[in-house]
Amino acid sequence: MKPTLSDADRANYDHVTAILDAWLDPGYHDWVVRVGRSAASRVSAKARKVGSRGDELIRDDLDKGKFKLRKADPKEVVHCMNAWSQWYKGNPVVSHHVRSWDDELRVTGEYDLEGETALIDVKAGARIYPRYWLQVAKYNAMSGLNKPKIAILRLDPFWGTPDYVDKPHSDGLVRVFDAMLVVSRYFKVMEDQDAS
Repeated sequence: MKPTLSDADRANYDHVTAILDAWLDPGYHDWVVRVGRSAASRVSAKARKVGSRGDELIRDDLDKGKFKLRKADPKEVVHCMNAWSQWYKGNPVVSHHVRSWDDELRVTGEYDLEGETALIDVKAGARIYPRYWLQVAKYNAMSGLNKPKIAILRLDPFWGTPDYVDKPHSDGLVRVFDAMLVVSRYFKVMEDQDAS
């Protein structure tokens, strides 16, 4: 029988998103070179703020039955929340923002939404990147829900429209993520050895 671990035991687990961030999309470097490092940093910081604020408002909507935009919220947040409202009207959410763990690989993450048939990750952005599928597949496996589908709900920050895409859950995607985790840790150990 496996021991039950506490949150304190799991405090040093790697996060799914941190592992995926270490594996940048192939076009990212080219984009940074094209626009310049400082411009790329500004765009990335703004995108993170829009995503974080949207996540905060979605939590309010799910927990309190409403959300309140601020006058200071940029138009991208307003557009994302318009997209959220359009999608949420017709799509029940079973649970949201639940942390789960893979104790064997010592990794953790928090899924955004559990729908009736799919585990859903919410993204605020212009497109759906392939690594998002690895993220939501790993969350589905770690949560123990094993939903038959995984999905990405993209809230368009420019047009204010939702883009919901689902596909069958794939254990193959989970294995790819697990391999990326192992390789990332290997290179981290090598960097640490080189530094000492």
